[in-house]
Amino acid sequence: MNGPQYHTKTANLFADEFVHITTRPVDGVPDPSLHAHMFVFNITQHPEDEKGRSPYFENLNRRFHEARFHSRLSHALQHEVGVRVDRDSNGFWRVVSVLREEYENFSRRALALQKIVKKLVIEHDKKPLAKLAQKHRESKKIDVSQDVVQRIRITKGGMTKTGTNQ
Repeated sequence: MNGPQYHTKTANLFADEFVHITTRPVDGVPDPSLHAHMFVFNITQHPEDEKGRSPYFENLNRRFHEARFHSRLSHALQHEVGVRVDRDSNGFWRVVSVLREEYENFSRRALALQKIVKKLVIEHDKKPLAKLAQKHRESKKIDVSQDVVQRIRITKGGMTKTGTNQ
């Protein structure tokens, strides 16, 4: 770093949101999964010279903000949409009306990874889940519409258009 370090409040931030409607595919077929990835870039604009600077995030607590987001989302689902949600045994929010079997039907990638982990634990007595998730995944299908995903899941998963088992 060249020169002294100083702190200036800027009240601006460069961030982006990437919304996805599917998981990564398993056997060429993605599962529906509405989710978003949020990124805050390591740059802000100085208020006087308008040059890009590296921000200083004081007391940034990712887990707190993530829990706050999930709490606000579950509250909105219950009070604005009318969907009942509750915490599961792991502390995650779940839609009460969705059966465990339905969650598992749309969690094929997680189930495939669990099988690989069990095999590796037996062979190597390790749990390298994060690296496995990257190593054993298909590339994302960017050009897949929600209608196509729904038709594929209805055909392959035995699901009706309402999302319940036939």
